[in-house]
Amino acid sequence: MRGMRICLVSKRKDSAISPRFFREFRDVDDFVNEYGFHQWRFNVDIPDGARRSWLEAFRAWVGELDVIEAARVNRLLELGRVQETLVAARTAGADDQMSWASRVKISDKKTFEFIVGDFVDPEPFEPWADALPRIRESRPGSFRYKATVHGLCELLRPLFSVSPAVYIIDPYFFPCAGNEIEFLRKLLREIRGTSCFQVHVLTRDLYRANKAEYKKVIFEQSPPAPTDATSFSLRIQELFNEHVGPERSLHIHLVDDRPRGSQSLRLHHRFVLGKSGGIRLDKGLTMTGDFEEAIVVARNDHSEKLRLYTDHVVQFENNLPVREGQKRPFSVASMIVKH
Repeated sequence: MRGMRICLVSKRKDSAISPRFFREFRDVDDFVNEYGFHQWRFNVDIPDGARRSWLEAFRAWVGELDVIEAARVNRLLELGRVQETLVAARTAGADDQMSWASRVKISDKKTFEFIVGDFVDPEPFEPWADALPRIRESRPGSFRYKATVHGLCELLRPLFSVSPAVYIIDPYFFPCAGNEIEFLRKLLREIRGTSCFQVHVLTRDLYRANKAEYKKVIFEQSPPAPTDATSFSLRIQELFNEHVGPERSLHIHLVDDRPRGSQSLRLHHRFVLGKSGGIRLDKGLTMTGDFEEAIVVARNDHSEKLRLYTDHVVQFENNLPVREGQKRPFSVASMIVKH
């Protein structure tokens, strides 16, 4: 498919890269092209909350460059390219007051694919120039992820760590089903204390779907699912109200995507999108318990899809102009759960 690269997601192995790894702009440019959401591999700092200290040290080291080189690196910072490469990880015994090298030394080295030290004195780690060829060669061609509630939340952790909103697009995701309930509750707990304030679920409006599909989903649930849109809205409040944290919210968007000519938007592929990137899940958010395939959404394709779904589903009532190449669903019924 255009604009996507297949990555069969297994347990993600990220890298630990010093905030002072670089000598010039070219090093940083190579870095942001190898790490981030377009590769779905990241630079890890430890512990949770250390992301800020890594960026502070990075900016201080940029100040050591000459004016022109520093200006070019600062432009990448302004664009958020450096920030989106970085996620935090939990390591027992580590804290924000420790140096980057000290935090890495007490962590489990097996969790890192590469460890790159300072440019001036990288020991006991390797310098960026030596690691870069192998980093390029190791671009993940395939990833697999464990299709469980925990596995899905771990897969999405980088996304909700930096994105103010996460968008789950899956026509077959029914929020009142057992596994889906458990997943959404865990996700709402996990985003507390992160940069993510909203979780949006964009799914097919079964109450307007064809009768066969409606009966299959509604009447095969245990306990029985709500049989109309009004009782569905009440059930959503009952299921998730106490799990939504302060200043957080859950948004459910029921999309009537019955075919009504070539200009009507239909939900087909399953995505999870955020501000910086996204993935496509061929099996959707179905908890099979097996290892399933995921596909990283390329940078340009991500921007197009995020704009499509936010403009014409999330903001359906605003009736925004339909750009060239976009389609709009026939109708959307939205509901929100928040304190």
